[in-house]
Amino acid sequence: MDNFYHELEGFSNTVQIVDNRHYQSIPDDWFISVIDVRASTEAIKAGRYRDVNFVGAAAITSHLNLISRDLPFMFGGDGATILIKKSMYGVAQEVLQSLSFYAKESFDFDLHAGLVPVSAVRAMGRDVKVAKYLSGESPPQAMFKGGGVSLAESLVKSSPEYRVAPKCCFSKEKIFAGLSCLVAGSQSHRRQG
Repeated sequence: MDNFYHELEGFSNTVQIVDNRHYQSIPDDWFISVIDVRASTEAIKAGRYRDVNFVGAAAITSHLNLISRDLPFMFGGDGATILIKKSMYGVAQEVLQSLSFYAKESFDFDLHAGLVPVSAVRAMGRDVKVAKYLSGESPPQAMFKGGGVSLAESLVKSSPEYRVAPKCCFSKEKIFAGLSCLVAGSQSHRRQG
């Protein structure tokens, strides 16, 4: 199932976004990579929207640039969620550690960043289903259902066992590379269910 997302058939009609037939369950051995800027509401109120947005976008671009261009992800403004294969776990952990390190060093932001096994959210009664919307943008837009992504976000925020500690594993240039082409297009990513 290593090519699960690559081989997932996409759709291009927006009406089909609500069609459950397009949503497939992510393999049980995948992980949910979660990044959230802590105290982002206060930072935005203080006029730091661009900084918060930049770190959220960097969460996506660092995964796509350093792990794989073919990953389902969701941009949340103050963070992001990316689904990764089991074989990518080690590199993803280093990406999250580096992102946390540079978010603190460059913006004085603390992050909730971590990896949650898909199997763990399923054991808690939620699922992680994904559909691939072919909007004409590259990469395609991922749509999520099943409640597993929201649960993973809550677990990373509330449970230290899923979080990673800041550590400089990659250069700042690699972590923050390639943002200009992604920030505008990513705002339309959304979660269903």
